[in-house]
Amino acid sequence: MSVERLSVASAAEKISGYLSRDTLRPYFVIADDATMAEAFKKCFNGFEQIDVSNFFVGDDLLDADRLVDRLNAVENGAFVFGLGEYIYRTGRENILRALQDRNFNGKIIFVCRGIANVLERLADDDRKFLANNICRLEGKFEGNFMPVVEIPRHDANGGAKPPPRKTDAAFEFFDDVDRSER
Repeated sequence: MSVERLSVASAAEKISGYLSRDTLRPYFVIADDATMAEAFKKCFNGFEQIDVSNFFVGDDLLDADRLVDRLNAVENGAFVFGLGEYIYRTGRENILRALQDRNFNGKIIFVCRGIANVLERLADDDRKFLANNICRLEGKFEGNFMPVVEIPRHDANGGAKPPPRKTDAAFEFFDDVDRSER
């Protein structure tokens, strides 16, 4: 079985289902095209945006503990960008399994570029992950229809919370990487 390939609108609908479920495991979106990823990101106004490159120690070493601490601090939801590029550049795939199996305090969506084959292999090994926590954006984004998904927000007393602050999003991260070598 392979990862479900969806349009931006269909992926947003599928992730709406993920957001309404009582799960603390992250969701993974394979977005091989930066334009598709940017279009997809716009469907989820109010999600924090976290860039993996903010957690580097030196040029190629990810401080996974700091990243996990930051992800655990997310109260509602966050997009995480740059994980795919990091894995593509370094070959350090072991972090995926650790993140896939981890429970976080909020809804975490990893938007990954450049590692579709790695994520598909991971999904093939875990049918529940394949069915519930991963999809792949496909097709060409025309910009005609842009669904907006409301993100549930609640404080400890069930009241509404202000939107989370946004951090820098990165899609220029590793854009200059020569992918012909792999």
